Amino acid sequence: MSKMFDPPHPGQIVGSSLKALGLSGRQFAANLGVCPATGTRAIKREIAISLEMAVKLSVAIPGLDTAMWLRMQATYDA
Repeated sequence: MSKMFDPPHPGQIVGSSLKALGLSGRQFAANLGVCPATGTRAIKREIAISLEMAVKLSVAIPGLDTAMWLRMQATYDA
């Protein structure tokens, strides 16, 4: 029997990054230029990462570019 592939939602990476950067969800949302509720919904994996959000995340989190965020979302959605 093969193991089922269960990729993480990009929000999981966002949550981990917050801890690594030492930021609260509110601070992170402010850095992204989004309302705190949107930031929280992304972290809680309640919304998909859009192109606009992927661009913002690529600026806020070093090492992960826009295309990477979009690939993670596409892989999760598949």
